[in-house]
Amino acid sequence: MKLQIELWNEQIKPFGDEAEHLFKESVLCYKVGAYTSAFLMSYLAFRTAVCYRILKSTYMPEKYHNQQMWEANITGSLKEDDSWEGLLILFLKLQMIASNRLYFSTLVKGQSLI
Repeated sequence: MKLQIELWNEQIKPFGDEAEHLFKESVLCYKVGAYTSAFLMSYLAFRTAVCYRILKSTYMPEKYHNQQMWEANITGSLKEDDSWEGLLILFLKLQMIASNRLYFSTLVKGQSLI
């Protein structure tokens, strides 16, 4: 029997090929009761999907004046295994600030979001 999230994944196909196997692994972990592993695998699937969407995107923010600057500062870092995760977190936080979507209030007095 398939879970609702599996049916959703089959209908919507929100993940690219890069993250699909991680998502399927998270569902498998959930089904056998390895809930912490399921959470971690789904988290990795989400991060991988966002990273590859940025890499494949044709959109370039206005502050990058040319493609070489964008590739040197952003996509180049996202391709490096050692630094892409921290950079991705920074992008997500900056996007939340830019769109005024800090509704889950991660700011604590005296701490910075970035």
